Amino acid sequence: MGVRDHRGRRVRPSAGGRRPTGDGRDDVAVWYAYPDGTTKIWTYLSTTTGTFGAPTSSWSAPTGTWARARAKFVTGDFNGDGRDDLGAFYGQGDDSVKTYVFNAQPGGGFAAPVVWWQTTALDWSRTYPHSGDFNGDGRDDATVWYDYADGSDKTSTILSENVDGTDRFGAAKVTLNSAGGLDITRSQLVVGDYYGDGRDDLSIMHNLADDSVKTWTWIARPDTLFNAGLAGYTVPLSSWDYSLSRFTNTYNH
Repeated sequence: MGVRDHRGRRVRPSAGGRRPTGDGRDDVAVWYAYPDGTTKIWTYLSTTTGTFGAPTSSWSAPTGTWARARAKFVTGDFNGDGRDDLGAFYGQGDDSVKTYVFNAQPGGGFAAPVVWWQTTALDWSRTYPHSGDFNGDGRDDATVWYDYADGSDKTSTILSENVDGTDRFGAAKVTLNSAGGLDITRSQLVVGDYYGDGRDDLSIMHNLADDSVKTWTWIARPDTLFNAGLAGYTVPLSSWDYSLSRFTNTYNH
């Protein structure tokens, strides 16, 4: 399912890109919050010459129904149809979180949102969602990195599935457990298949207490858990300023 390379691996959309038409070219989607409180999704479709066409709007929401500040977005082909969709982890304002999926349509627009998952067990301010194909089945999934008040961190993976003809995210499963030492507020996380096995992994650039910068990678296993963290290169303070660094991230916006 989806676009694949010569080795049969799924081709990922480029950073900041979207593929709502499924034509093999990445497009751009813009979530626009108007001053009057209305919301629209605009799509700029890529052309065969490498440019973008004029924007077209699809889904829109009435005044006051969506607050941009309460939405954390992820992108991916969640239903496996070859077109990238938009997911929004939305803080309802009552300590509950709902994940809405806007399915991409053949013409490049987006359908009205459908709730794929919800929970009352998350503090919205400590929730960091991302997306990727963590079990290698061709459907993108979601994961939440959660920053606990005691200093520990966990990730929970929410697999995309189809049950009796209905697409949704399944139950959250803890897939990574860190006892401490990693402050997500001093880290930038990116998702990608860093091991080349068809499953997406996690990686962070972490700002250490002495202001040096270190990378860590967690490789996804067939059972969707992540292996122990692999320490990468540590950049000395003298050659890298973390405050000026931004990871380019494919899936999370």
